[in-house]
Amino acid sequence: MAFRLAQLLRVRQVQADTAAASAGTAAGRARTARSAETARRAELAGAGFPEGTGEKAFAAIVAARGAMAARYAESVDLTHQAEDEARHAAAVLAAARAKVKALERLQEHHAAAEREAAEHADQALLDERGSRRPAVDLTDLTTDTTAPEVTP
Repeated sequence: MAFRLAQLLRVRQVQADTAAASAGTAAGRARTARSAETARRAELAGAGFPEGTGEKAFAAIVAARGAMAARYAESVDLTHQAEDEARHAAAVLAAARAKVKALERLQEHHAAAEREAAEHADQALLDERGSRRPAVDLTDLTTDTTAPEVTP
């Protein structure tokens, strides 16, 4: 008898595969966001104030550093969001794998039960065939019919 939950197992496996792809994509986005954050941090740290600039140049430098700080803050937020998405995707993947594992265990138990039933049926058939053999008369085995009788 076929495993009745085979189709559900296949659906769960597809869901787990999809979740694995989503988790991989989310992890990639998180790595990209961390890289962008690191680059913006380095950009902000490298931006200095040149010596001997005028008031207008100083104001422009301050505005540029403010814009860099805003981009860095945005990168930090995007990194946190991407990492949250990656953690969520990993949790979804773990749940999907757990569902697949549970169904695989049920399938293994089903296969073991089928093997046991088949072995039991085979043994019953062998027992039945063994009980149908004609009984052997042991008294016939004690008489040697190959040697002729000698009369004195």
